[in-house]
Amino acid sequence: MADENIVDEVVDTKVVTPPADPAPVDGSASDTGVVDTSPLPETKAPDTPGDWPEDWRTKFAGGDEQKAARLQRYTSPQAIADALIAAQNKLRSGEVKPVLPKDAKPEEIAAFREAHGIPETPEKYDLGDLNVVDEEKPLVDKFLASAHQTNMTPEQVRAALSAYAEISEGARNDRASQDQQARMAAEDALRAEWGQEYRVNLNLITNLLDAAPEGLRDKLLRGRLADGTPIGSSPEALQFFAGLAREKNPAGVVTPTGVVSAQSVSDEIQKIEKVMREDRGAYNRDEAMQTRYRQLLEFRLQQQRAA
Repeated sequence: MADENIVDEVVDTKVVTPPADPAPVDGSASDTGVVDTSPLPETKAPDTPGDWPEDWRTKFAGGDEQKAARLQRYTSPQAIADALIAAQNKLRSGEVKPVLPKDAKPEEIAAFREAHGIPETPEKYDLGDLNVVDEEKPLVDKFLASAHQTNMTPEQVRAALSAYAEISEGARNDRASQDQQARMAAEDALRAEWGQEYRVNLNLITNLLDAAPEGLRDKLLRGRLADGTPIGSSPEALQFFAGLAREKNPAGVVTPTGVVSAQSVSDEIQKIEKVMREDRGAYNRDEAMQTRYRQLLEFRLQQQRAA
């Protein structure tokens, strides 16, 4: 007799097997001991940090293409913030100077000059150790006015004036050297031409120019010809002056005072003749005195003939 507690009648012969537990996503063994080797699903890392949307650059640019292009340099909004803070720190520390805008207003120019240490007026530029000679001061003043107009900094002004001073000194040294060479060349040429009358002719030129209005003698001798040669070192000019002096004073008489007159010539003749009477030996040994005596006598004779 069958046990009533035992089901001995099969209602459906289909066996239903319950599903196994799914394998863990990390590839470890499941409860069934089987490892799931299927690939993990792909995950995409966010392009931007935090909660910023992918089009943050476009939104920041606000339709400005140039701004959008510049934003491409930054990897994130955080990088932009860092750059902004760094720029502000440089401005506060003085590393970055303000730029003068086009058509700047007076107050903008004043702020720009203050930031760069530019003085309020040209004459207040600090030239440091630069020494400006009196003859160059008008030129330097004009330069400072131009420098101030173009907002040159004190450093730039000092650098420019230092360069100018160096160039000017070199030019002066070159000119002095050329003048010395011209003077020596003129002396050699005139000594060769005038011989023993070299010194006499120079004295005649001096006497001739001494008769000119006050100051004209120095202006003539220190002036320059068109080629830059000093007039006082030009053989041609000195020959011309000597010719004029000889026309005025044919005997070539030069008096100590520079003034040729009958009285001065007579006085000098009397002095020499006194030496001749009192110390004839001294006179005979002094060739220069003898030459001078002959010149004075010749001059007096010409003056008498002209009278």
